Amino acid sequence: MKKFYSLAFGLLGCGLIAAQPANDDCSGAISIPVNADSSCTVTYQGVFDGTETPNPVADDVCSANHNDIWFEFAAVAETCQVSVDPYYYAIGMAVFSGECGGLTQLGCNAGTVNLSGLTIGETYKIMLYYIEDSPIVSPLPLGFTLCVHANNSVVIDDMSFTDTDLANTLLMNSECIGISNIVVQGNTAGEQSVGVFYAGEGNFPFEAGLVMSTGLLQNIPGPTNYFFSSPLPSSGSDADLAALNAAQGSTGQLYDTSSIAFDFVPLIPQLSFDFLFASNEYGIFQCYYADIFAFLLTDLETGEVTNLAVVPGTTTPISVTTIRDTAYNSACTSVNAEYFGEYYLENITAPINMRGGTVPITAQANVVPGHQYHIKMAIADYLDQAMDSAIFLSSASFDIGTLQSEFYNIISSGGNQLCNGSSTMLSIPYVEGFTYQWNYNGEPVEGATGNMLSADQAGEYSVDISSPYSPCVGVQLFSLEFVITDENIQAITLPPLTTPVTTTGTADFDLAAVQAQALAALPLGFSISFFATAADAQAGVNPLPATYTVPGPAEYTVYTRLQNDATGCYVIGEVALYATITSGVNNNTFAAFSCYPNPATDAITLTNGTTITQVELYNLLGQKQLSQQTDATTVTLPVTALAKGVYLLKVYSGSESQAVRFIKE
Repeated sequence: MKKFYSLAFGLLGCGLIAAQPANDDCSGAISIPVNADSSCTVTYQGVFDGTETPNPVADDVCSANHNDIWFEFAAVAETCQVSVDPYYYAIGMAVFSGECGGLTQLGCNAGTVNLSGLTIGETYKIMLYYIEDSPIVSPLPLGFTLCVHANNSVVIDDMSFTDTDLANTLLMNSECIGISNIVVQGNTAGEQSVGVFYAGEGNFPFEAGLVMSTGLLQNIPGPTNYFFSSPLPSSGSDADLAALNAAQGSTGQLYDTSSIAFDFVPLIPQLSFDFLFASNEYGIFQCYYADIFAFLLTDLETGEVTNLAVVPGTTTPISVTTIRDTAYNSACTSVNAEYFGEYYLENITAPINMRGGTVPITAQANVVPGHQYHIKMAIADYLDQAMDSAIFLSSASFDIGTLQSEFYNIISSGGNQLCNGSSTMLSIPYVEGFTYQWNYNGEPVEGATGNMLSADQAGEYSVDISSPYSPCVGVQLFSLEFVITDENIQAITLPPLTTPVTTTGTADFDLAAVQAQALAALPLGFSISFFATAADAQAGVNPLPATYTVPGPAEYTVYTRLQNDATGCYVIGEVALYATITSGVNNNTFAAFSCYPNPATDAITLTNGTTITQVELYNLLGQKQLSQQTDATTVTLPVTALAKGVYLLKVYSGSESQAVRFIKE
């Protein structure tokens, strides 16, 4: 207690301290400044010294003729919060609209009054009163700090929500998920502990969602009322929570249970939502009072039960004793302190009426789309009904799937390009009970009512999905589209390559030159590679080097892979390689044959011991470039017009022929 009063009088000593104010009644109200934001940067500091007198107001239901003093402020926003500190059950407050003598009370409380529907520029009256018969007596003189600021408190929606409304608050980002068997505990006549909250103008981490408390919802808005409690006489223990608590060694009685439970069918393979646990047990009672809550997820098809309200990375249920910070009670050590968020006790702009709370935590679990699940979310007081606790669940994060989720895409086993008559398997995730109809170019495919379809033609494919769950029974919910194109690539014919065996006994084939000339004749975006085996060519692995060396002499076959790099379509071909001992001369008819110069720029001369009767010239694509009838042992061929590259000369002498490689520079 000494620490508290030293703080109170410290406030008096660090700012402008007014003498006993001459504002003992409404007409003498002192005008105080207003903070435009949720901070209390600008405040009024004053003192109760016992000389004040009561000034009853006809519309006042709070002060009970206690000694009072008066203030006023001009509204700068439609909502605001009026706070006094420290109050500790000793200072009460009432706020009025209107003029002295005709006041209308807008609200009253100990410590804080939250106001809404104000008229900007209008003046409002504040009456502070000293509670002489407070259960915790604060001796006079008693200093105080008064602050008017933007409302930082969460807002509790006071509408009457049905159990279905409350469940749908969580599921606002999901659709057609088959929710049923909704049960809410804690909302009875005169008692409401499960409801809807909004962040309001403050800095609460969740914009909106569902709140469950072990006390009355009306006491949730901040700031913290120190030891605030509001028991729920109509609500007792809970068997599931008691079992969890017992497993942690806490076997005491549970009270004031609030819960919501329902069955649902997820549409995606993971359930997740964000939550925050807060409690007035934090601080002075955090060492022993394990107010507890749980999110119990049951797979109704397997019977498996999982508690999702656990310390991240563990199976430890979250409670006051499993997430705490010794900074706020040195009698016990910190436990998982990295998950403790805010301690609000001495913060008059606290958004909730709780002494402390965790950081936002994500609950998550793997689920099977189409399975039916039951979830029960519950919270209870431990050992007594004092010190409320609450769970805040963010509706924006609660996700059990929509058909617009990334999970619902058409997947093609072979991409969206059919190559040379291939096919691909189209599929979407299967959800039990859903119906499917595949379409091709806008027309239903007969019998295609599963979640997979084999596609072997180019065109536009789509699948219509319908749900069996209320409120979407039989309604087409979603249609996914997938476009497939096709391409047929023709293999190119490459003439045989002949290379003499060197003195080392090997032959070197210049595949780079063949590749360059082949690409020159192909459209842009194509590539060609060479492989030792057909399997490597199909897989596109282990391509041959630019110079391919073979042990000769012999005939070899290499495989080509001609590919459209943009679409990935390809075709496999073959090319023969001849490694010869005679530098390309394969019989006595051409024993004296020569071709020079080679390489050449303008012309080549062919000579032979027998008459040359015909000469043909081919590029490496097998396309004939020249054909000439001759009747001589020496023939000169002009090559100026040829593009640079490797060519194949086929020389005839009667019925005999010889292939010779020629390079044009």
